[in-house]
Amino acid sequence: MTWHNPEAFLLLVLLFYLYIYSSFLSTNKKGTFFYSGLDLFFKKTFTLRAAFIFLPKLLKFVALIFVILALARPQTAEDKTNQSQKGLDIMIVMDISLSMLAEDMGPGMTRLESSKNVVRDFIQGRSNDRIGLIAFSGESFTQVPLTFDHKLLKSSLTQIKPLSSIKAGTAIGVALANAALRLKHSPTDSRIIILLTDGENNAGFIDPETALQIVKKDKIKVYTIGLGSQRGNVPIKYKERDAKGRSFYQKVYIETRINKKLLKKISFQTGGEFFIAKNLISLKKVFKKIDTLETYDIQINKWTQYEEHFITFLAIGAILYFLSLFFSLTVFFRGI
Repeated sequence: MTWHNPEAFLLLVLLFYLYIYSSFLSTNKKGTFFYSGLDLFFKKTFTLRAAFIFLPKLLKFVALIFVILALARPQTAEDKTNQSQKGLDIMIVMDISLSMLAEDMGPGMTRLESSKNVVRDFIQGRSNDRIGLIAFSGESFTQVPLTFDHKLLKSSLTQIKPLSSIKAGTAIGVALANAALRLKHSPTDSRIIILLTDGENNAGFIDPETALQIVKKDKIKVYTIGLGSQRGNVPIKYKERDAKGRSFYQKVYIETRINKKLLKKISFQTGGEFFIAKNLISLKKVFKKIDTLETYDIQINKWTQYEEHFITFLAIGAILYFLSLFFSLTVFFRGI
């Protein structure tokens, strides 16, 4: 326990002096009378009331001690800390063109499925970040805008797949510009794009160079990841339905190549990095490195919290004082 106003203890010195003076050092003489007889000295006069006649005065004295202690403001102190973390705004931009169905990331593991699995684990470890998801092939669409609802995000990620209903191709420029638009109103020091693709730009009304200028203007960092171990004509299997609605897998060969020069340029000019992930293990390493590079801003605030206890001492003092008044007016009342 600490005392906020320790100078109040000087009043205790004064109080003790007054008590001793009034009890033992005062020169006021009590009244006397003469009595012609000795029976008074031999008469038994001891009573319990007489033995405790000093009690009201003592109670007032102790009550004043507690009042002085209350004036000294007794406190207990507890050190507190508060840690706040500032997350990032991250747009995941994922290629879902047919070539992403190539099974060259591991036994039976397509480029798309491996990307979805690793991105899902990445989202799981970024609880303080707002994360969004953009899917693209020949055109781009926002699957999930920036959100803290990571459960919804992971559910939407699981459901994305190549669609025959959207334009074929790889529109990197359009997807990059779309991601920049989604991050436009985020804080300038916390905007990240992670672009996963296995091809080169061959579609879309915005070329990658124009999209790069938009990203640079908005000061958005871009990490680009080239997927797959095979290039050239790569076999893929995808599900189709016949005229009767029956499902079957169709195998075709698709030309696939990565424009490393373009992806490096996008990353290096925006402050990010370019990676090649030829299999699931290397893709996990890429996201682990990104996770390490993009850390949170942690702010730790320390303060001391004081709890006041003067009211307790004041209450005890008040109770003792009223007890002294009660005894003075009842048990030890001397009359007029």
